[in-house]
Amino acid sequence: MSGSLGGAGEIGHTTIVPDGPICPCGNHGCLQELSAGPAMEQQYRMLVRSSENSIMYYEPHINLQPLKATDVCAVAEEGDELAVQVVKQAASYLGISMANSSIRKPLFWAERFRSQVRCLSIPRPK
Repeated sequence: MSGSLGGAGEIGHTTIVPDGPICPCGNHGCLQELSAGPAMEQQYRMLVRSSENSIMYYEPHINLQPLKATDVCAVAEEGDELAVQVVKQAASYLGISMANSSIRKPLFWAERFRSQVRCLSIPRPK
């Protein structure tokens, strides 16, 4: 079964925030626009550029474009407050999606989102 528009099972296009950012699918607030790697990268870049409370303090000569979600997770593990904020928010959105899923197998979804879940389940900095 592929659904009426061919997107059955596309959990990334589940609406999490109705007035959230527009997704390429045309919907607003899709999970992938809020918690996928590129969304985390974009959110972290924005926060770093507007704050002095980051391990990766933004300076005009530093190019943040090559930054990846794995980098965000790495600095979150080091205690970067902004990265922790981004990771917590992405985890929250993913949790909402999993809680609202009609599938009662969270480990199934955890396996599907293994790289995200690994990053999002980092221990809290001390």
